[in-house]
Amino acid sequence: MANRSLSRRPTNKWAIDLTSRPRYVPDRQFVQHSDLPAPLGYTEHKVQHVESREANSTHLVAKKSWDLALGPFKQIPMNLFIMYMAGNSISIFPIMMVGMMFLRPVKALLAVKSTFVSLEGEHNHVILQKFFYLLGNLSLVCTGPV
Repeated sequence: MANRSLSRRPTNKWAIDLTSRPRYVPDRQFVQHSDLPAPLGYTEHKVQHVESREANSTHLVAKKSWDLALGPFKQIPMNLFIMYMAGNSISIFPIMMVGMMFLRPVKALLAVKSTFVSLEGEHNHVILQKFFYLLGNLSLVCTGPV
């Protein structure tokens, strides 16, 4: 008699029978048979977003090259703030700051080819990024002695 009470389906509409085994459908995973409706927005179809690796790779290379090209422009506000904080006194620290703010962009200008060598491979869009990189470093050289 105890076995009969376990095999019966629940009589309450909000109760779920957890003792029944799920049935297998070949196209899908195991599906639990239930009288409850599916929740709002639920679909049994799997959605897969497929992108080609080549398009994604080209996008990542372009993003990386623009990050390199716009890096000097992002340093200009910081350099101006450091120059403001250094003040107008003559001591070793402001002299070193001015020297480094002048030498770093000059070294970057001399090493443009080696900076973009890893991005040049088969992509020809690097010329515009090199131009902006040069322009940003030239502006850093100009803001150094201000």
